[in-house]
Amino acid sequence: DLNYLLGFPAVWQPKYISRTKIMVIVLQVNSKLLGLVVSQVEEIEQHHWQNLQPPDRLLPLRFGHFVKAYLPEASSIILDAQRIVQAAVDIKYEV
Repeated sequence: DLNYLLGFPAVWQPKYISRTKIMVIVLQVNSKLLGLVVSQVEEIEQHHWQNLQPPDRLLPLRFGHFVKAYLPEASSIILDAQRIVQAAVDIKYEV
């Protein structure tokens, strides 16, 4: 559950599963696969890496560790897949 991992209320709540549409994003980092439950995926965008900026130091500490970069043109953060996978392995978060 990406929300849970980032310190927000969990999306994955088994008692509501029958009434909720769940989406899963699968990350592969090296040989590890991780399915992340997310509330929605709006779009998948392509951007040039040279447009990325260092992450803003004003981000909340609870998820700032997972932010790899900031994309000013889209007002979006880019999450670090490797750190997310490692955090999930470290806390052994499974459903």
